[in-house]
Amino acid sequence: MPKDVQLSNISQKKKSLAESPKNRFVYPLEGPDPQTKSVPTGPPGWGLGDGLTTRPRKNKLVTETESMETLPQTDQNLTDDPTSGMYEPPEANSSETPGGGKCLLKLKSSTIIGCWNVRTLYHTGKLAQLTKEIQCYNLSVVGICESRWNTFGEVTTATGETFLYSGNPKEEDPHTHGVGILLSKGAAKSLIEWEPISERIITARFTSKGRNITFIQCYAPTNTAVYEEKETFYQQLQAVFQKTPKRDIKIVMGDMNAKIGKDNNDWRGTMGTEGLGQINENGLLFASCCAFNELVIGGSLFTYKQTHKATWISPDHLTENQIDHLAIDRKWRTVLLDVRAKRGTDIDSDHHPLMGEFRMKLVVKKPGNRVQRRFETRKLKNNKICQEWGIHLRNNKWERCKVAFTNTCESVLGYRDLRRKDWVTDATWSEIEARRDIKSKTQQRDRQQQEETPPTRIPRKEQGGL
Repeated sequence: MPKDVQLSNISQKKKSLAESPKNRFVYPLEGPDPQTKSVPTGPPGWGLGDGLTTRPRKNKLVTETESMETLPQTDQNLTDDPTSGMYEPPEANSSETPGGGKCLLKLKSSTIIGCWNVRTLYHTGKLAQLTKEIQCYNLSVVGICESRWNTFGEVTTATGETFLYSGNPKEEDPHTHGVGILLSKGAAKSLIEWEPISERIITARFTSKGRNITFIQCYAPTNTAVYEEKETFYQQLQAVFQKTPKRDIKIVMGDMNAKIGKDNNDWRGTMGTEGLGQINENGLLFASCCAFNELVIGGSLFTYKQTHKATWISPDHLTENQIDHLAIDRKWRTVLLDVRAKRGTDIDSDHHPLMGEFRMKLVVKKPGNRVQRRFETRKLKNNKICQEWGIHLRNNKWERCKVAFTNTCESVLGYRDLRRKDWVTDATWSEIEARRDIKSKTQQRDRQQQEETPPTRIPRKEQGGL
């Protein structure tokens, strides 16, 4: 078969697959029910699994009017379920889209990254409304909590944004929890891989200038949840840290349901003094996790009014808390320029989005400099280790060695003379004094000559007068 005919047959096959109603790429949870063949009108009774949904507060909701963008599909990754409406990669642990060479964080321009608890995306048009809100603030990456989408997948909106989501493992499970990461067009080009961990954790890795970046989007259990549930969550989170490449810049963000407060006496280097309220049990767990993995909580570093720190407001609008957080590697603290809550957004949620401004900063290492080895002195903060260190020091007769070393240096080497040597010699000072005497005698002689010489009268004509 000729090569041009073979290519035309392949293109016709792809076109027929894309135009088939069965394989059309549509929003999840918004397609027709395969059993009733009717378009769902809203929860409950969507035919896509029963579960908890949030009642809308507004009568008018933004709906999507544009059709979805069709992605190239093959026989290996086509799904038979028309309601899934997602492009599934062959492997469940990462996206096949490699980093396109575009850096997420740059040296000369800032990048806005945020997280937001939207309460639910299990409503018609909620994703379109979300993309419109992030476009207003020029956000590149947004971590989403409580998406309430089951299973996992990757979708592309009509405006070109990419949404990665992870939820409950089965479609028939209750639509609770769920996390996701929404990427702009530019951020999607720098995506290396992503991995759905659970309905509470999702990770994504991006290329950047100098170092790659790993985002860990979380939705922690509430403070009133049982301790076993919290322990399971932080065990999963710690496993993600251990699997993340060590050279990557790690950024943890999301609704941690944790109040950290202003007192950082026990958490210096992990948090600042600009938090709200008093630290609670979730705050202790989150601060301990950040301290163990050498992270710093960004929302506690920058000075703002309380309205710009609070990320959650009670339904009666009387209580405000700072429970959404964004943390970054401590050694990359200078990359984070600002963190604050934005109150101008609206997606029918009781949370404000938390936004951070990032700009990459690199230091050129001069060649030839040897890396000095430093003792791990931070372990001395532990009382047990400090006592053991003191016992070993006394057993090694350090005081005797110190005295012997000092006496030997005094007798053989002596002490260094720290006094500065006069750079003007005595002979120079004598010449300066002699010059001063000559100058004074010259001035006295000129003064006597002026007194002895009578003043000379000059005629007016010679003076140039009229």
